Amino acid sequence: MTFCEREEMFSKDVLTIKDVQQLMCMDYTTASQFILRVKRKVGDRLRVSGKLHVQDYLDYIGVDVDRYSRQPKNNEVVLEKIGNIRRMLADKEGNGDAGK
Repeated sequence: MTFCEREEMFSKDVLTIKDVQQLMCMDYTTASQFILRVKRKVGDRLRVSGKLHVQDYLDYIGVDVDRYSRQPKNNEVVLEKIGNIRRMLADKEGNGDAGK
């Protein structure tokens, strides 16, 4: 499962048995049992059979939701760094001219 697929899955409020199957690489029965185990341990916000609130899942496995928030794409990061370098160079050139 790719980061984008996980991000899309965690953008929802509810995970289904099918979602848990994909997320955890489980068969239907095991995913269903996993959901029940989570509900028993951390609670059941939804009170709907076969569905699990995303926050209950994250609490159970101990992962922060920010881990699945949108990360800047590599190109955006590179462009930002290039912009920072250009500003630094412009500042140095500006300071060097001021002393002459």
